[in-house]
Amino acid sequence: MERDESIPPLVVTSVAIVGIIWVVMVLSIRLYIRVRLNGPVSKDDYAAILATALGIAQSALVLAAVHTGLGRPVDIQNLTDQQTTTKIGYAATLLYVSATYVSRASSCFLYIRLTAMRFHVFVAFLALSMSAVAGLVCLFVIAFQCKMPNPWDAPHGRRCINTWHLWRAVEITAIALEAFIFSISVLLVWSLRMRRRLKAMVVFAFSVRLLIVIPIALRLEFIHHAHTSSNSIYTNVAVTILTTITTHLATMSSTLPCLKQFLAMFDSGMIGEYTDATYTGSGKGTRTDQSIALASLASSTGARVGKRRRGSDELRLRPDQSTGDTGAEITVENSSTISEQSNSGIIKETRRWEVSYERW
Repeated sequence: MERDESIPPLVVTSVAIVGIIWVVMVLSIRLYIRVRLNGPVSKDDYAAILATALGIAQSALVLAAVHTGLGRPVDIQNLTDQQTTTKIGYAATLLYVSATYVSRASSCFLYIRLTAMRFHVFVAFLALSMSAVAGLVCLFVIAFQCKMPNPWDAPHGRRCINTWHLWRAVEITAIALEAFIFSISVLLVWSLRMRRRLKAMVVFAFSVRLLIVIPIALRLEFIHHAHTSSNSIYTNVAVTILTTITTHLATMSSTLPCLKQFLAMFDSGMIGEYTDATYTGSGKGTRTDQSIALASLASSTGARVGKRRRGSDELRLRPDQSTGDTGAEITVENSSTISEQSNSGIIKETRRWEVSYERW
């Protein structure tokens, strides 16, 4: 029974279109959250916008490659179409690397936005710097994996770096960075005075990024068998599909920690709860900086706070520019009426309570 030659291009097209739809929808939700619920728009959002744009461009090039012959037998393509498909695939690969590394930068910027602790900020900047350096090195090596004047001609070039060894180094680096970036979320909540279940919710929100390890590993497996497989058409299609999935999954996963407020708007109040405020001193209660910074991730601010105080500063991830103070004072004086009319020395008892909350 002969295989239908239209199936591989159809699958690639479907994955690319569905990926574009999903990343646009997720980015729209993120921007809605920033504009209406939990602003302002910051560096993490700009990085997410850039990653989404790169991901859409990558999928657009994949669709163009399908149009020029990706997924079809080589014997029914002319030489011009083959060369065009190869060049488009080369550009799509560079966009894949760019989009995934920019999405990692978005996650690092989000960590910086969430925390007020200098050590946490330092670790997040370290992860950001490592991602930037690794991304630039990977882009350079992939861009010039074959010698000039045809650096894109890896499938047919004889003066190229071994594809399997190249991508194994690139993807192992990517997986190591993903693990490091995820570990920052554990560091972020480690010293917080909040329930363990809420800590687990924060860590889980950031752990979704680790899902991209699955398509990365599968992609490496197909690259490894690309040169030895007797059916190179389906192998190349599988690599293209997994590349597209990884690109969009990396972009969307950087937005997931921001979706709590959006989902909470449709909730009745059963999802999540407020974090515990930490009180210090004998007469004044002060909420710690860490609990303020992560309040929006570990509490249902979008539901219960949103109903009571729409537009409140408490909807912010980290209220850098918000100001506010709340105070209450009660004074009770106890003394005897008879004693007040006496000429002798008297003792008065004064009780005073003060509760204040300030944020700057």
